[in-house]
This record gives sequence, structure tokens and C-alpha cells, in this order.
Amino acid sequence: MRLYIIVISNGIDVVIAAVGGKAIDIAKILADRAGLPVIIVPTIASTDAPINGCAVIYSDDGVFESVYYQKSNPQRSL
Repeated sequence: MRLYIIVISNGIDVVIAAVGGKAIDIAKILADRAGLPVIIVPTIASTDAPINGCAVIYSDDGVFESVYYQKSNPQRSL
């Protein structure tokens, strides 16, 4: 929720994530909830996470909670 507030209150136009793993999922969920395009720049090409329209939500303890399906796939993955 904190990232969402930062994005909305600062008029951000696009979310760009140059990261890996769970951080990719955070960027995809953030962009989807804010209605913004997302560009993913993965640090390692190990799965299809950078190009698919779903993200995994974990608890604060790192335990799987659910799958979040975005309205669309990321707009770009480099």
C-alpha cells in the first residue's frame, strides 16, 4: 500500500522494475492496481515471470498466500 500511495501522489506514469524474483511480482501488482503500464528488466532469465500476467503474493514471513492475476501482461520485458 505504501508504494501505491507514492505512485499515485507523485503522478508516476509507468512502473519500471530492474530486479528479480518477488520484486518483479510487486512491480506487476503495483502497476496493475494503479492502472499503469509496467516494464520488467529481469536480472536473471530463469522463469516466464517477467512476461506473464500473474504474480504470487507472499505473507510477511515469505509463505505463499495466493496468485494475483493482472488485467494484462507486462507491456515490455527487456
